[in-house]
Amino acid sequence: MNNMNFNSIKFILACILLVSVVPSSSSAEEGVASLNISMTWYNQKAGFSKSVENNIELTTEAVSLKKGDRIKDILSSKGILPDGESLEIVYRINPDIDGNILNENATLIVPTIKNMRDIPEVSKESYMLALTLDKEMKKNLLGILKSLDYSAATISSVQVEQFASSAEKEKFTQIIKAIAEKMDAFGTVVRERTRPLSSEMLLQMRDEAKQVNSILAGIIEHKEKVSKSDVETINLIDRNMDIRIRTLNEEKGSGEPPSRWPEVRVFVRTRDIKKCKETHNLRVYYVPQALWNYRKDFARSFDRLTSPSDRNLPEADYFIWAAKPDDSVPLTEIRPVEVRKSAPNEKKEFDLIVK
Repeated sequence: MNNMNFNSIKFILACILLVSVVPSSSSAEEGVASLNISMTWYNQKAGFSKSVENNIELTTEAVSLKKGDRIKDILSSKGILPDGESLEIVYRINPDIDGNILNENATLIVPTIKNMRDIPEVSKESYMLALTLDKEMKKNLLGILKSLDYSAATISSVQVEQFASSAEKEKFTQIIKAIAEKMDAFGTVVRERTRPLSSEMLLQMRDEAKQVNSILAGIIEHKEKVSKSDVETINLIDRNMDIRIRTLNEEKGSGEPPSRWPEVRVFVRTRDIKKCKETHNLRVYYVPQALWNYRKDFARSFDRLTSPSDRNLPEADYFIWAAKPDDSVPLTEIRPVEVRKSAPNEKKEFDLIVK
């Protein structure tokens, strides 16, 4: 091999390596554009917000990390309010980064304001841009939690005859109040923006709170008897809330940014045993076990058709199955799955057998 060819090959290999290790700024921008982000100006000293009147455009910037760099300081330098909301956005566009693990010389993609020089000086000096993910969903969640607080305070006045026994009434009442208290803890975090929260986890909590409210409305307003199914649903929701509150209560070291909300990449294959092959073009559906009886309202699906199909899921207990893309009636076994994160980059893989 002559020297020119050898040098050419070295150049090509170096280019391939460069492309593989340097994050794509354009793909990160697309990632930010795909997120449901609301923006307001926030004055930290005065503690109030004002609407974004200028034509503010959010973009991204690749930052090469140096020793001692902190995400909070990097965001502030870009005019972004460093809080739980903006940190969650950083985690979304940097899937391999955790706040507690910032490697020197790594590249971090951060949101920033495009054409910062066009922003009036009063805004640059007094305000930072506060970013909010899925604002309407969070507003809806807080409204549902407010209704749940009222129902939880009212449930003790329900007639004992609506329960199987006075002991069951007492236990049911205690669990309802415990669920409301745990969900209120998350409501406080949403309002105060103190840590990153998975939107998928909040959606599941919203669905569970809606179902608790529905059950309580039947008991309190319509004088319905508490069914065995009601008790089972409430217990399973309480179990999911225990899983979530354990993560919420984890202590962080002084000055450390909160970790990303724990999620596990779940890989699902659909197999036809009789034909000894994978089955394609099915959609994978999932629902928290607590909401199985109400899956027509609350089941969601993986984005990609089988097989395989994969998705990040927050810690919880699920039922997972596969069906037609436009019809969630199960065509496979219905698999109970406990999703727990015990290690970084945790994965969970399993097969669903076609009936």
